[in-house]
Amino acid sequence: AERAALEPDVRDHEPSLALFAPGPEGLDLVRAIARDARRYVRPGGHVLLEIGAGQGPLARSSLEEAGLRDVSVVRDLGDRDRVVRGVRAP
Repeated sequence: AERAALEPDVRDHEPSLALFAPGPEGLDLVRAIARDARRYVRPGGHVLLEIGAGQGPLARSSLEEAGLRDVSVVRDLGDRDRVVRGVRAP
């Protein structure tokens, strides 16, 4: 639904998978990475994932449910959700 609202420079030149992730909320990949963090991230290591504007609350919940701690959403200069971050617990 957001495709038409994107700037042509973004819509026409970024890979579709980067802009339109799978799943009803577009967070399937975020959830999968969060679930696998124990396998790939050292204890105390950070997970940082770019998200779409407005996805902050659901992305945050996904990282918390996966057991990451100190989860936060970073907003961009336009005050939109842009990155969700969390720390792998020991």
